[in-house]
Amino acid sequence: MVLLFHGKNFSSDYWAPAIAGLTQAGYRVIAPDQIGFGKSSKPDDVAYHFDDLAANTKALLASLKIQKVSAIANSMGGMVGVRFARLYHPQTVQKLVLENPLGLEDYSKDIPPQKNDDLLKLEMAQTETSYRRFLQSYFPNWQPSYEKFVEVYVRVQKGPDYHPAYAKTSLSVDLSDDRGKTSSQ
Repeated sequence: MVLLFHGKNFSSDYWAPAIAGLTQAGYRVIAPDQIGFGKSSKPDDVAYHFDDLAANTKALLASLKIQKVSAIANSMGGMVGVRFARLYHPQTVQKLVLENPLGLEDYSKDIPPQKNDDLLKLEMAQTETSYRRFLQSYFPNWQPSYEKFVEVYVRVQKGPDYHPAYAKTSLSVDLSDDRGKTSSQ
């Protein structure tokens, strides 16, 4: 059983090639969209904490009657995966693989703290073109197949679910160990 944790700027759909390969190799794969991301619900006024995302994932596994997993986590999903492993190892997590995880570098030296209200305005002003340029910075060689990530964003942005609560998911994940002690924002 393999559990996949997606990063902040994507949802579980970007795991499609990995899911296909793992499934072909005989693994059952669970790739949930974390709350506020992808096709999941986007509730208003939710504080997104890694511990809560980990607990939601644990509840999903319990509802599916899955007791043990090996987890693979990418980018922000690495932070969720580490929390998940810290909270639920060894009873649930057998192995954790981190791929380009967030949190191993201290960006606070290079990126000054930003106010959430300012970040929200920037997120709400995002266009299809600006989002494409942003995603292109992730990939050294932009491929036509990557357009699907832009299309998903545009569909959500132009759909009935797009509102400040959706945009807040991209900036409101709490990076603190304790909810009262934020390490960097």
